[in-house]
Amino acid sequence: SLQEGPDGKFYTTDTVSGQIGVFDPKTRTYVGHDIGGKAMYPHTLRFDSHGRVWFTLGVSNQVGRFDPASGEMILIELPATSDRPGFPVLMPYGIDVNPIDGSIWYSRLMANRIGRIDSDSLAVEEFQPPLIGPRRMRFAKDGTLWIPAYGDGTLVGLNTKTMEYKKY
Repeated sequence: SLQEGPDGKFYTTDTVSGQIGVFDPKTRTYVGHDIGGKAMYPHTLRFDSHGRVWFTLGVSNQVGRFDPASGEMILIELPATSDRPGFPVLMPYGIDVNPIDGSIWYSRLMANRIGRIDSDSLAVEEFQPPLIGPRRMRFAKDGTLWIPAYGDGTLVGLNTKTMEYKKY
């Protein structure tokens, strides 16, 4: 994954090295920041309004947060719940930041779950969407969370205020 940060630098999830990479186009330098812990397979990343990087860890069933200003790296363990107990990897995949309240939302592709993380308390809650294989979710400006279904070819809009789904 590659995202331009609010500081004009480019941030990457480096799956093999287990790092968040930062490329500064002005100085043409690259620095890798070790994620640590049991973190495996950093996947997708997004920035919140505080300039922090949130990212999924596909194999270790975690979400991470990296603060470029302080260098602090936090790992958040996700629940092991799944609709597909036969799959050994639950695969946290997509992630995005709610533009209305700043909460962090993630998808777990192989577990058929989506989740919400309170960006302050880091409390996690999960939901079972009406689709198979939620993948790369994105928020609209109005706070609607759009969830593509990798497993059944549908698109679901979620009103995160009412928790009502609309399937297309």
